Order: sequence, then C-alpha cells, then structure tokens
Amino acid sequence: LNMGDLQAAQYEKERERGEAIKARAIAQFEETLGSLEPSQDPELLDQGQQTFITLCAPCHRPDGGGLVGPNLTDDYWIHGSNYVDTVKIILNGVPEKGMLTWRGVLKPSEIQGVASYIYTLRGTKPPNPKPPENQQAAPAIDSSLFE
Repeated sequence: LNMGDLQAAQYEKERERGEAIKARAIAQFEETLGSLEPSQDPELLDQGQQTFITLCAPCHRPDGGGLVGPNLTDDYWIHGSNYVDTVKIILNGVPEKGMLTWRGVLKPSEIQGVASYIYTLRGTKPPNPKPPENQQAAPAIDSSLFE
C-alpha cells in the first residue's frame, strides 16, 4: 500500500463514521417530530431566516409569497399547515413537486430554524403573492337552470 491508498482508506473510514453520526442525529430528530413546536429563540429564527433566504427563497421568494414553490404566507397549504408538517416537508422534500429533500444536508437544528422562521411568515401580506394551489374555485352556476 502506498501513502495515497492509506489516506484514501482513512478518508473513507472517517466519511463512514460521519455518515453514521449524521444518520443517528436525524433518527433521533425524527423520533421527536410529534412534539416539536416552533422556536421563539431570536438567534435560531435569525439563522432560519438566513437559511431560508439562501436555500428556499429561490422557489418561495424572500418574503415567502411563492414563485415556483407555493406561497408560504396564506392559509392554503398543500401538504399540511402545522409546524410538524413543515418540518417533515423540509426534511423529506416533495420530489414529485420539485421540492428538494434537505435530509442530511441541513442539521436538525437548521431544519427547526427554517421551519420556525417559515411559521413567522404565516399571515403576512407580501405584494403579489402566488395564488393558492390545488384549490378548486366554486363552480359557476348556470342561471338558465333556474329559468
């Protein structure tokens, strides 16, 4: 074995150890999902906002009003509107809709920060928000039926 092979083997061993640590952290996080509440910690919310602006705003806009991704400020939520639903969507993604999974990319604390920040966007009124998706408009009534 030459030095390069030894270094490659050591790197692979460290990478596997890191992946195992990450997998355990995510598994522990998933076990607590049902009891999670949005954080009110200003530092975590600030970190969540920074992560949102960097990773989420390209699809959801910096104000959460929605572009390719849905509007996060209104009461129309496709995959569930509570905080835990938001955490699960960030963690698992919605591949069929183009929503990436952030599992293994973001730490559990970063996912909580982003989800908590998104929670603060609810009920805000951004200019020109994306209209609700998967919401059926009331059917038009044919007035001739009543004549």
